[in-house]
Amino acid sequence: MPKRILAGTLGVLAMLAGFAAAVFAIEASQDFKNPHVHFWVAALGELALCSMAFVALGISIHFLEFAWTGRENPIHGWMRPMLLGIGMFFPGFMFPLPLTLFCAARFWRNDGRHFYIALEVSIGIGFASAILCTAWMLRNHKVLAGRR
Repeated sequence: MPKRILAGTLGVLAMLAGFAAAVFAIEASQDFKNPHVHFWVAALGELALCSMAFVALGISIHFLEFAWTGRENPIHGWMRPMLLGIGMFFPGFMFPLPLTLFCAARFWRNDGRHFYIALEVSIGIGFASAILCTAWMLRNHKVLAGRR
């Protein structure tokens, strides 16, 4: 019973996070009309926000289903490695952010854009971690599926 309560709580929190990311993705779509924002920056930002929203909503559905039924339906196939890999964007973005902020502030002291430089580097690290983790998990999934 405590597992179901915890899963329900986490499911509701993940659903709220997914909806919040979806709202931010809808608002960020206005950047495509802004002439001061480059297309690729807007596209990568939209991709990041949409992927966070979809992963959070997928995880919340899984948790809420377990909380409602009490039976665990593990996600099989290629969907689990994809969701986990895409979900690695956020930790890959957040963990190096303090270090990139510190380094950018040290290297570009007089430049007022050091925050944006650090943000771009952390976003790149987040995308790299998501792509590498997705590829690694899909490769391991195919290797393990071949053993069955």
